[in-house]
Amino acid sequence: MDEEKLRQHIIEQNAKKAEAARLRYHRMTDEEKRLYNQRRTEAFRRRRVEEELLLSTPAGRISAEALNRAQQIMIRNAKRAEAARLRYQRMTPEQRRAYNQKRSRAKKERERVMRAASGPFFFLNLHFLHRKRQNCLNEMKGKIKKTRCEKR
Repeated sequence: MDEEKLRQHIIEQNAKKAEAARLRYHRMTDEEKRLYNQRRTEAFRRRRVEEELLLSTPAGRISAEALNRAQQIMIRNAKRAEAARLRYQRMTPEQRRAYNQKRSRAKKERERVMRAASGPFFFLNLHFLHRKRQNCLNEMKGKIKKTRCEKR
């Protein structure tokens, strides 16, 4: 098999798997769907926390394998951010207004929950966590740039 046929075969196999998964999901009872969705949500949340932890690891304490994974995560996140920017630019003013209101409501709700959980030091904690994350990301970006230069 040449490369193109192999690629096409893989695409077809993935499409078959996706169709089987869709059919399996639609055959589930409401309770099974609820449990399935709950497990997926928890797995997604766990993976996002692991990725945040990896991205916040100081560049001096990260292994080559972890650095490679962090680079892939940053590239993926950059692609998603660019796609979101383009999607936002294509929105009509009414769609933008609805989108911004939805985001604003969600942010206020998260802050309300955080404020209730952390007490009077909420904004100090939030500012500290944001600065710490930004410092780690900037350090990580510096390490990535150095690594790219070393490869050339």
